[in-house]
Amino acid sequence: MSSDPAHPLNCSPRCRWGITCVCALLTLSVSATALSYTLGIPSMERDLGFSNHFLSLLGLAIFVFGCGLSPLYTAPLRRIVGEKSIIVVCCVGIAKAKNIATVIALRLLLGMAGASGSTLTGGSITDIWTAAERGKPMALFATSALFGTGISHVFAGWIEQNPSLGRRWIHWTQAIYSGVLLVLLALLPETRVSVLLTRRANPIPKKTGNDCYRARGEREKGFLRVMLKVSLVRPFIFLATEPIVIAFSTWVGFCWGLLYSLLSSIQLVTALHGFTPDQTGLFFLFICLGALVGQMTNPLQEKLYLRLYRARVGALLVPIGCFVYGWTSFSSASIAGPFVGIVMTTTGIYHIYLGVLNYLSDSYLIYASSALAAQSLLHNLLGSICPLRLTYPWASSLAGFIGFLFSLIPFVLILNGPRIRARSR
Repeated sequence: MSSDPAHPLNCSPRCRWGITCVCALLTLSVSATALSYTLGIPSMERDLGFSNHFLSLLGLAIFVFGCGLSPLYTAPLRRIVGEKSIIVVCCVGIAKAKNIATVIALRLLLGMAGASGSTLTGGSITDIWTAAERGKPMALFATSALFGTGISHVFAGWIEQNPSLGRRWIHWTQAIYSGVLLVLLALLPETRVSVLLTRRANPIPKKTGNDCYRARGEREKGFLRVMLKVSLVRPFIFLATEPIVIAFSTWVGFCWGLLYSLLSSIQLVTALHGFTPDQTGLFFLFICLGALVGQMTNPLQEKLYLRLYRARVGALLVPIGCFVYGWTSFSSASIAGPFVGIVMTTTGIYHIYLGVLNYLSDSYLIYASSALAAQSLLHNLLGSICPLRLTYPWASSLAGFIGFLFSLIPFVLILNGPRIRARSR
């Protein structure tokens, strides 16, 4: 089917870039929904009449936990539009919630629906670009994941600063944005080759009277059940037996947990300098800057067999950024220190995340969705225990030391990657 005009790889560049941009906007939406929640915690605690900060942060952790579980069963289905509808409904529900239990329950559903932004959209990009062409689209995908984290806090800070708006309008804004994306997603063409083949095969038996011409899912009883079972089991098999998946999943999980920890601590750092909520929101622009620096310094990863070379740089930037952030987070120190630490850490995470996405996609090919689901599961589960209170210098230093240990991974794989991949089952 590679020469078939209907094949996703044969779409025009304009069409493929259009699909990629919508996928990037969806990813931006999910990361924004995940983390802008934290700036609305003060007004949420005030509105709902409670002061248990652990329960407030649980709303962030449970979202990330849902993101980790969802790809296990959604990877074979790829029904993004349906999940986006759930995102809209959950955002509206959270905005109108009357108690923290409702907020936490809806945040779990929101995370499970939003997982499409991290796994399924990555699969859509893989469907429409060859491995040699995938560098720039994947770079845009990774940039949007981090950029959404930063830019959402800017708007959330301004909203939280206004007493007449507060946390409700943070979620109303997310619902409106998600609704607009829902329309765009409904206009996207199908990119999954197996779905296209099924649609092509379905009318043939009626026209010819020959039942031999049926898609595999139509011929095999319980095919969807088998697919779901494989989708649930294979990521765990990869996490237990594939050294590359184990190493990368743990590494990205550490980085994502570190990122969420930094985000949880930024409000505490800015409070030492007397920042208002809207000024604190502006602090998060440095996360956007880190993502943009990563994007601008990324041309090497466009080459197929050089996916991990920039990840080596990222592996060193992350722990150095942790040390800078941790040991300049004092009221007596200049606020420029944490700024620099955030940019270095975010740039490093960008290169690591992008390198891992590309390397797993290139290494596992038709099993890439399962490899990415395994990676997503572990990095989200580790990220869900994120609030580590990294305002204390030694906590940041501990993260930095662990980061230096993980920095060995890309060097080992560059030297021994072919031999390790040859042992893959």
